[in-house]
Amino acid sequence: MIVLGTARGPAELSLGFVAVVLATVNVVAGPLASITVSPNPSNLSINGTQQFTAVGKDASGNVVAIAPTWSVAASGGTISSTGVFTAGTTPGTFTNTVTAASGAISGTATVTVAAGPLATITVTPASATVTVSGTQQFTAVGKDVNGNIVGIVPAIDNPSADISTVSAERSALAGSLAGLRRQSPAPE
Repeated sequence: MIVLGTARGPAELSLGFVAVVLATVNVVAGPLASITVSPNPSNLSINGTQQFTAVGKDASGNVVAIAPTWSVAASGGTISSTGVFTAGTTPGTFTNTVTAASGAISGTATVTVAAGPLATITVTPASATVTVSGTQQFTAVGKDVNGNIVGIVPAIDNPSADISTVSAERSALAGSLAGLRRQSPAPE
């Protein structure tokens, strides 16, 4: 009786007590059953790159050689025929977007693209006319070079007490002196 296993390599077959017959049995992997894509997940910055790999296995977990076809299913960037992913300019989590396929079997990986570093801050309104003791709400929005919003915590700078008082809620309270006031840039 010969029992075939799922491991590869030589095997010894023993018949009775008198004769020993040696035979080589090669156990080959079964048909492709799954593909695992790594790394999963991958965290990248805008325009960042990542080399992905794909490993095929049969139903018993033995490695099966594959030459996968790479594609991007849910946006987030592009991928080369060799599995090099280049993140796009839109931040977000792109679930199961990297796909490696061989025949009808495929595996996926998720990519998270983070916004780039802060490039601009826009304060709205850019100017305001406020009556004496009146208030004005201001907002500040940070963006990266691609126009994606970057979270910021604006610092409040009030160089002259006679211009206004600025609250932590980013409202300005006009001072007691009427007239045009501009914040001057800090001396260099």
